[in-house]
Amino acid sequence: SRRCDVQLQAFCVNKSNQFRSVHNILPGTKADPAQCPGGFIQVDGVAAEFNVAPSLTAKEFSQNIFDILGELQSRVEAKGLKLYVTPTAHFEQKYFKKLPAYARRLGCEPDFNVYNQGRPNKTPKTRRPIRTGAGHIHVGWTAGEDITSKEHIFDIQEATRNLDAVLYPVSLLWDQDDERRTLYGKMGSYRPKHYGVEYRPLSNAWVADPDLHIWVFEATMRTMRLLDEDKGVSKDEIWGATRDDLLNDNHTPDQIEDYYHYLVDQYHIPALPPAYRPAK
Repeated sequence: SRRCDVQLQAFCVNKSNQFRSVHNILPGTKADPAQCPGGFIQVDGVAAEFNVAPSLTAKEFSQNIFDILGELQSRVEAKGLKLYVTPTAHFEQKYFKKLPAYARRLGCEPDFNVYNQGRPNKTPKTRRPIRTGAGHIHVGWTAGEDITSKEHIFDIQEATRNLDAVLYPVSLLWDQDDERRTLYGKMGSYRPKHYGVEYRPLSNAWVADPDLHIWVFEATMRTMRLLDEDKGVSKDEIWGATRDDLLNDNHTPDQIEDYYHYLVDQYHIPALPPAYRPAK
């Protein structure tokens, strides 16, 4: 059965709403994450990163996210901080410079891009004291596959193209943070996994709203079912034109809204929660 989980990042602020690093207050590392209700937590530079346990239903998916957010909140509150979910965190330069080098380090292992023949994306670089928060979607349909296998990579790239055709353009209706996109979140970004794919373009902008938890899960599952039925959205001509405009930064808000309605009408992608749904 198909499974969906997420890898998310959140930040912390003090009582003056100044961003503060979690490098010395949370357990877990990338290599050795700390287990907690709903999944795992670890430190990623200055951010709190958490991996949600694989979920089979939207309700389970959302509950797992809330369980981990609650765990993180209780841990940082004990240090006089509060959790803050935002796509881009701006640290004070003076404070940031005093952090350990490993906490300030930007970037991790490379990801890849389907629109660049599967070659790695360029490693992001910035001198500014900003860091970004991800909301990466992990979709599993197998287990133990060789991540260098041509057959498996083909399936991964097809999944990425189709998730791009649904999740990426619709995310622009709730995520207006273009700053993160200058560093991370390029369309077509993925990492191969032995169980499936890590789809990497989305930020964490949807994480604070339980209604969006449900939509992200259900839209992901609907997209993958369409692909299974050989009705994938990635080959749609209207998506092709929209994709090209997005890649060239030549799209308009009206175009994205019209495309969202097209997805709902033609492919029965779930409707967005009312707060984010554009009028026809």
